Amino acid sequence: MISGTVSVGGGPLQNATAHLFAVGTTGYGSSPTLLSGTSTLSDGTFGFSLFSCEPANEIVYVSVVIGTSTGTGNNSGLSLLTMLGPCNQIQNPTDIAVNEVTTAASTYAMQQFMGTVVAASQIGSPFTKTVGITNSAAVVNNIVNVNTGAAPGPALPGGATAPTTEINTLANIIAPCVNSVDSGGHPSAACQQLFCVATPGGVYTGSCNVTPTIKDTLGAMLSIARNPSSNILALFNLAASNSPYSPSLGSAPNDWTMALNYVGGGLNEPFFIAIDSLGDPWTTNFGNSSVSKFSPTGVALSGSGGITAGGIDNPRGIAIDGSNDVWIGNSNASLTELDVNGNALSGIGGYTGGGLGDSYSLAIDPQQNVWITGLDAKLAKFCGNIPADCPTDVTTGEPISPSGGFTGGGLTLGTGLGTDALSSAWIANSEPTTGTPSAVCKFDLNGNALSGASGFTGGGLLSPTTYTIVDPAGRSWTTNIGNSSVTELSNSGTPISGSAGFTGGGISDSESLASDSANNIWVSNETAPVGSISELNSVGTPVSPSTGFQGGGLDDPVGIAIDASGNVWTANQDNNSVTQFLGAAAPTHAPLNGPAAAP
Repeated sequence: MISGTVSVGGGPLQNATAHLFAVGTTGYGSSPTLLSGTSTLSDGTFGFSLFSCEPANEIVYVSVVIGTSTGTGNNSGLSLLTMLGPCNQIQNPTDIAVNEVTTAASTYAMQQFMGTVVAASQIGSPFTKTVGITNSAAVVNNIVNVNTGAAPGPALPGGATAPTTEINTLANIIAPCVNSVDSGGHPSAACQQLFCVATPGGVYTGSCNVTPTIKDTLGAMLSIARNPSSNILALFNLAASNSPYSPSLGSAPNDWTMALNYVGGGLNEPFFIAIDSLGDPWTTNFGNSSVSKFSPTGVALSGSGGITAGGIDNPRGIAIDGSNDVWIGNSNASLTELDVNGNALSGIGGYTGGGLGDSYSLAIDPQQNVWITGLDAKLAKFCGNIPADCPTDVTTGEPISPSGGFTGGGLTLGTGLGTDALSSAWIANSEPTTGTPSAVCKFDLNGNALSGASGFTGGGLLSPTTYTIVDPAGRSWTTNIGNSSVTELSNSGTPISGSAGFTGGGISDSESLASDSANNIWVSNETAPVGSISELNSVGTPVSPSTGFQGGGLDDPVGIAIDASGNVWTANQDNNSVTQFLGAAAPTHAPLNGPAAAP
């Protein structure tokens, strides 16, 4: 039995159609399975019975459409959502709430698994790729209580911060439409205005200047989540005219992304961040020589001092291999390997040799071998967890590179590192900042320099910081802290980003970047004034506003990573926290071992 109440800003929702669905399993936004259906009574109550969940932990949700809160008429533009999660883990299943707040929270968490704006109630994921959708459903309980319909949720970890005022504001945005009825066989004026301004480029002056494809309030919420830079003020003004949910924002936000902030777990000057196959983010902590581990819902899984095993020493670089072993580059010329539980696999002092110095960046290639750059002109490579892909007589944790490391190819001060589909390593040199052009270097899997004596130059390169590989074609990107730009190079090192690089979207004082599976580029910016993240599409056009995306407790974000739910994570160095932007990116396979790819 699952039962509850639909009580919206205007009161109980009666004569509405309520459905209990199990998420689709044939693809993203695939058709769900109907488990049960009913209608709400005059007091807004509903009940589902005589259904079974197979398997018992399949993810379920409640969808409510049509109905009225006024007692007369119908509202064809009404569509609400409450994500419940695994069927056998629902808290108080006979006391479920459905309203505008649960709709806002559920939509943002689940947006990458929802259909189009005209089929927003379709939620699904490929059957064999359940980590992302399961983690997204779990985070709903951080931001809304599905029993009371109020934000935040009961599962929010201690010390964490949820965007409660924004969630309530988003609920208030759709409330005028929810609490209206059709007129003349068409959605009300309140709904028509919502559908218009929730459409990118839509302007409402009694009529809309575009033809919206949005047909209901759930589609409107999904469009806002997927276009967080669009019509910010016009949408806020809808909430200002009707605010049944509080506390809410007192002024229009910078953007309509939704982010949470988590603390604890030993975070101390966190630097880079990586995601394992379970969706757990790991950060290095330069301030206390440790690493921190969190669950996909922000629960600290490491102790108050972090994880310190295996000789971790002022670490920066971190990467996770296909076996979920965590590799950390240390400042004392050593390399640490931990298992997924934080136990050392590399001995007390870690692995050494191979030209390792004061490590900065670390990456794992598709062959599962480990590359490390440092604050010198050397590149080290170590055998990873598949010794068969290492040279003869070299096993896990032993250096492949010679004692002096791999050199040449324009390598000077390697602060950025990524690997491509051929297990080649790409390195960004942060020096020089003036005079001789900054360069990017490329080495093949055997350590041979492919970039010439001066490296690859141009494309706006100026003191580049972090490097990533975008796609199997080998197009590669780096942030430039020297001129607030991003550079894209072809597989052969030819600049694609013009002479000045890609700019805009809030890129400023950028430290790191990541790519999602749709080849969108995400950049962490240290200043805005306390930090922001920027998004560029695959051809370098800014998607984020000129101020970047803000919120979520960002404060000097350095590392940035994307998980299988499409959440964007940052490590915030100045306030010892991590930020999770919900569903902002395309779902991306984790861990990252080479180019970004779909889960």
